This record gives sequence, C-alpha cells and structure tokens, in this order.
Amino acid sequence: MSKQRTDKVEQWEEVMSNTGRKQVRQTGQRQVQQAARKPANRKRSTAGPIPGLDDVLEKRLKKSQQQREWRIFLIQTIAVMLAVYLLLTLVLGILVIHGDSMKPSYNDGDLAIIWRMGKYESGDVVLLESPASPDALVKRIVAGPGDIVEIAYGKVIVNNVILDEQYIYAETHERENGPEYPLVLGEGEYFALGDNRETSLDSRHGGVGVIHEDAMIGRLILIFRAGGR
Repeated sequence: MSKQRTDKVEQWEEVMSNTGRKQVRQTGQRQVQQAARKPANRKRSTAGPIPGLDDVLEKRLKKSQQQREWRIFLIQTIAVMLAVYLLLTLVLGILVIHGDSMKPSYNDGDLAIIWRMGKYESGDVVLLESPASPDALVKRIVAGPGDIVEIAYGKVIVNNVILDEQYIYAETHERENGPEYPLVLGEGEYFALGDNRETSLDSRHGGVGVIHEDAMIGRLILIFRAGGR
C-alpha cells in the first residue's frame, strides 16, 4: 500500500506540474495577446487651443502691416520732397518782384514762377544776375545773338526794324557810360531792358551792358498779382 500511494502521489504531482505549466503558458499567451490588442501606454496631449492665441497672432499681424504701411508712407514722402526740391532748384523757381522797373507789366510785390530750362528769345522776361546789382534783375530781352541793336528817336531798333513795344509807356533813351551803338551781339549775348524805361537799370547802363546767357537764371512763365490786381 505504501508503494502504490507513493506512485499515485508522484503521478498526481506530475499531473499537477504539467497542468500548472500549461496554465502558466496559457496565462502568458493571453497577457501577450491582450498587450498586443491594447494601444501603447503613451501620454496623449489632451491640451486644447491656447486661450488668446488667435488674438495675439492677429495683433502681431496688424502691427507688422502698420509698420509696412508706415515705411511705404515714409518712402513716398521722402520721394515727393526730393522731387519737389529738384523741381524748384533745377526746373522751376519762385520770385517776388521788387521795385517798379518792369511796370506796368509787373509790379512791386507780384509773385512770379520761373522756368529755368530751355533757350531764351526776344520778348522773354527773364531773371538775371548782374555785377551792377546785389539782387537779381527782372528784364525783358529785346535782342539776341547776332542781332544789331540801336537806340534812336526814343525807340529801340533791332536789325533796322523799330520794335513795336506796346508794353511800355515811355520813350527809350541811351544812358551815360553805356555801350556804343549800333551794338552787335555775339554768341550767347542778349540785350535786355526794363519795361519802365525811365527808371530801369538795364543793358543801356555800363554796369550792366550786354547780358551773357550764363547770367540768366530763368524766364518768367506765370505771374500772380499782388493784392489780386
């Protein structure tokens, strides 16, 4: 009986041992399968949109746009100022008439616009520099390069033709220490007189004489009457 019991115990232990291993193996397989079916245990970001982010981005975008618009405005302003400066220094000029030497065509206090470019012709009213005056003079060209000028009988004669000067109301006479007539003008030389022949300091005077083209500042193209005259 003792041997049989011992054999049975051994058989029972062997069965239990096999059964245990089988159960462990099955349990391990189930755990592996369950682990394969389950998603990886990773941290998922559950954070939503950052509060106020859209407002911040919108403000930055608006600020950037404003800075860009300001730069464009600044560049345009500088360009306009530069253009105006070049226009007024190289092309146009503004002049206030002083004195009565150009009456009745131009009066003291009148505002004139000057055109600095181009050639000069007889009849042009010009602004010129002369050593006889500290200020620039406004005079009318009556003769140009190649012309022959004479003053006689109270008239201006150019190339043997008496000028029809309806813009003056006094006779024209020579001045002491003035040029000798007939006067032949060379290249780039002009003879200019004021419309008010009685008081004008012009080419009839020795201190002024013949006007060279280099002394011309520009010709008057537009006049604004002082006091709305």
